[in-house]
Amino acid sequence: MIVRAGERRLAQRTRFLIGLLAVALIVVGPSVGLAADEQARRDDRPARGIAIYSEFSGVVVPVGESVRMDLTVENKGRQDEVVALKLASVPKGWKASLKGGSFTVTGVAVPDGKTRTLSFSAEPDKGVGPGTYDFGIEGVTTDGKFKANYAITVASRERSRLGTEDIQITTSYPVLRGQTDATFEFSLDVNNKMDADRTFNLAAQAPEKWEINFKPGYEQKQISSLRIRGSGNQTVAVSVTPPKDTAAGEYPVLVRITSGESKAEAKLMVVLTGIYKLDAATPSGILSVDAVTGKPTTVSLLVKNTGSAVNRNVNLSSFKPENWKVEFKPEKFEALEPGALKQVETIEPGLRTGHIITASVGDVLRTEADFLSLNSAQATSRLVRRAHRIGKDVHVWTINQPEVALRMIERGVDNVITDDPAMVAALMRRREALSTAEVIALRLRVLFAKPPHELSDPAAVEPL
Repeated sequence: MIVRAGERRLAQRTRFLIGLLAVALIVVGPSVGLAADEQARRDDRPARGIAIYSEFSGVVVPVGESVRMDLTVENKGRQDEVVALKLASVPKGWKASLKGGSFTVTGVAVPDGKTRTLSFSAEPDKGVGPGTYDFGIEGVTTDGKFKANYAITVASRERSRLGTEDIQITTSYPVLRGQTDATFEFSLDVNNKMDADRTFNLAAQAPEKWEINFKPGYEQKQISSLRIRGSGNQTVAVSVTPPKDTAAGEYPVLVRITSGESKAEAKLMVVLTGIYKLDAATPSGILSVDAVTGKPTTVSLLVKNTGSAVNRNVNLSSFKPENWKVEFKPEKFEALEPGALKQVETIEPGLRTGHIITASVGDVLRTEADFLSLNSAQATSRLVRRAHRIGKDVHVWTINQPEVALRMIERGVDNVITDDPAMVAALMRRREALSTAEVIALRLRVLFAKPPHELSDPAAVEPL
């Protein structure tokens, strides 16, 4: 048994080692394949070869400006090379150099398949005028068998002909839209394309009486000029405030930035939607009216567009007391131009009225009122039914006992006046939750049970 157990452990270890070997082959296999592909690619290159190049073979600069750019030396062959470098041609009146860091470079070692980056610079003497200048760069391997030549062309131009080439203005939002009473703030990014620090003057051309202010980005102080370091940039905020009576429309704003003879312009646009505003008043200016109960009353209103934009789809509505009814003629305007005036007739077809009855002689239903307000002892089932048949509502007071409230609900009154509204509300919720059979049983109990004292003696009812 001991021997067999040992054999099993040996077999398990063997399987484990085989599994590790398989994993290792899977992991290593792709790397071996990639290395083989890389080697095959490298083998496709020529035995030897060099190249010299830069990102830009020709540039335009202002008169008197220097030129600096990176220059790349590439070994295109399969063996390391040492490349001797020189400036084969330099135009008259210019100084040129090849540098690596702070050193002037005359040669560079480049391993096979690699590149080395140098710095090419050209500086004109004072007084060198505009023109086109060609610089020649030559590279030769140490054995002289391979050579590479490269040319860089510098076009020097007068500043007045450069226009905006040495000043750049950019903005993400050249068009802003809003109401006439708003202030519009544009954000401009001003880029100094020259190597020297410069001062830039700020100016704007806008419609008459418009207010234009310049501010540094994220600051509140107003400026008329700013200084930007060479090859640097700065954000300028342009605040535009139109007069409040300006009509809706599109208004161009031209921003001009100058430095010496150089200038650049940014065309901005403000789109005014106008101010949306309406006023309403009566012709007399009096905001009250006498009315007769049950009879329509007409009130004239004047609606005026006091804004600077066209108001469209103007709808008229009212806030009114409960049971009041208000109508407008017309109820809607399709459009109301700035300064336009419209007359509206407001009609109140009459108010709902009621009689509060504490004591009566004769038939209380012989009234022109829309509803009756009775104490609970007067609101019998028969009276409630008669009132409903002739279109009158019945309000009862003052119901503070659950048993009385339940009987009023069963009699079908339209309104219950109480000092304990939470009790009445809870009673109504419990009643609504009853089944049909339970409602019938409740009605039978109310019908045959002795009524509360308040329902038989009006003097026992609490007054309003």
